[in-house]
Amino acid sequence: GYISGYIEENTKIRDISDSDPHTASIKALVGIPIDIETTGDFDEMTIRFYYDPVDFDENDMRVLWYDEENYQYVMFDTEDCLISYGNYFQVTTTHFSKYMLIDQGAWVKTWSSGMLQAGESSALNNSYTLEGYEMYMERLSDRDSDGLPDILETNGMITNIGTVVRTDPDNPDSDDDGLLDGYEMGELCLSKYAFELGTFQYYIRSWYAEWGFQGDEWVFFCMRSNPMEKDSDGDGAKDGVDGTPNEKNGPINYIIYDSSDSFRTRHAELYDTYFRINRLNHQKIYIKNAEEFKAFFENLEYGFVERSNSPDDELICRSEVNYSSVDNIIICMHGGIDHDNSSFIQFDIYGKPNNLFASNISDLLYNCSKLNIKNIDLLVCHGGYYDATTKSVAVELLKTTHAEAVYGAFEALTYLPFDKNLPFTLVNIVEKSDRNGGYYKFYYNERNELVRKGGLFAFGVMTRITEKDHVPFNVILDYPNT
Repeated sequence: GYISGYIEENTKIRDISDSDPHTASIKALVGIPIDIETTGDFDEMTIRFYYDPVDFDENDMRVLWYDEENYQYVMFDTEDCLISYGNYFQVTTTHFSKYMLIDQGAWVKTWSSGMLQAGESSALNNSYTLEGYEMYMERLSDRDSDGLPDILETNGMITNIGTVVRTDPDNPDSDDDGLLDGYEMGELCLSKYAFELGTFQYYIRSWYAEWGFQGDEWVFFCMRSNPMEKDSDGDGAKDGVDGTPNEKNGPINYIIYDSSDSFRTRHAELYDTYFRINRLNHQKIYIKNAEEFKAFFENLEYGFVERSNSPDDELICRSEVNYSSVDNIIICMHGGIDHDNSSFIQFDIYGKPNNLFASNISDLLYNCSKLNIKNIDLLVCHGGYYDATTKSVAVELLKTTHAEAVYGAFEALTYLPFDKNLPFTLVNIVEKSDRNGGYYKFYYNERNELVRKGGLFAFGVMTRITEKDHVPFNVILDYPNT
């Protein structure tokens, strides 16, 4: 198949065995589940799954995909699967989703066992329509009013991967995560696909009979999150506030900038392009004053609603946790020095400049998010400057946030022209002076000493100073403590 556009930029294939524990818990898996996403256009695409024919019988191998609209994991029709040389399956698809290779026998056995445990073969066997099932449930006792009949909480409820979940019929929130058990079990769904495989149905039916499978259709719960686990995906965010409770939250990169300045906007766009081409999750946000700067650092785990550049458009954070850590925060702002006080960041939105002084950062960000931040890049003139009486924006951000390192320049920053066809050739130049200027990395060493390392007078997009770099460094002893 052919995908339009630059495939390295618009298409992502991810191993989701760690990030999606619900999918990874499918007992029939052979190898790892993957997720394929693209923003490009295509008519159809071929996916090939390899396996070891010594360990698995090719007659039992099938490819499963996740139908998000119907909350179901579905086997490809056998006619769409091509076996070649006995060591891979090849499927042709018109859409991308989650895909995995499974042992068909193990998959059906899981469902058969789940149905028996949950009582599908007896009391509920005659309710194979959503309306019938829901009417049946309405007639049953629900002592804790969580939306789940007591008999289902006790006997068990089957999920969309064939497993069974049991909850406490006398506790509406069995795992104490702030969500009712009925809400976490999710919508009732009727199987759309059963276990039919096109013209092979007759033969498959005979195989399924050997595996103990009964019936053609069944009702299951889509399960938004596990009602017996406070943190279903194990990412540190309780299900009650997690935006994706069945899939681990990952890291985010942020770019915050002054949209009224063409240089800062250009720089923000370069980093935006860098993150996009490298397929890194990120948000680019303009910040217009110190209060928004404060709100930004207090809500890193949530992310923010997209906003326009209108001066009346407010910064709004999302309502659910979406990120588990921050890789990089790129700050593209004006900056300067007040020698009687500190260096500062200047917000100059629509001709109304206002300054955030380094000496005020600790008070402003007292309620900063607890998320770990790998790096903060201050693309701010004098952002790293300090002396015995002048505090530094870079050092104060390092002390106040949970950043591992903050980068900042002693002097003013200028920008060399760049080739728009080679966007990462932009070089930042630190103006030299007699004050030992340069671009530095500020961090705490293993002895909790404040260290300044670097002194670069030219650096490009995402420049990083590591332990392997033989550049000058020193422990800072003259930084003002008050």
